[in-house]
Amino acid sequence: MIIKVDYPISLQEMYDILTGAFEDDAIDYWAETKDYTRDSDMDIIEWKILEYDERDGKEHKYTLTINTIEKGIRRILNPDFEVDPSIKQWILSKDMDSSCYDYIIQAGLFGELVYG
Repeated sequence: MIIKVDYPISLQEMYDILTGAFEDDAIDYWAETKDYTRDSDMDIIEWKILEYDERDGKEHKYTLTINTIEKGIRRILNPDFEVDPSIKQWILSKDMDSSCYDYIIQAGLFGELVYG
């Protein structure tokens, strides 16, 4: 049986996740920050990173925004997405930490968890 879940999330909550990931260095073990932009409330609104992918031996540039966060959350909450159930629970309860931010960003960028 598959149960789909409604997950209300505000724009500010998505900005909080992106900002939290940036400020907690959540993805620094696999990506290098190249540039970022904050709004007048000091929220991260755009975060440019560089990733060296050992699988293909190439550098990849990405721009993270709240769209990345939305995609990541949608993918992780999809019943077919393979992730430890505790990650889904943290997202559903909105009790997230830097590991959770990392997984959301990876899911949003890659459609799977590549690192960690």
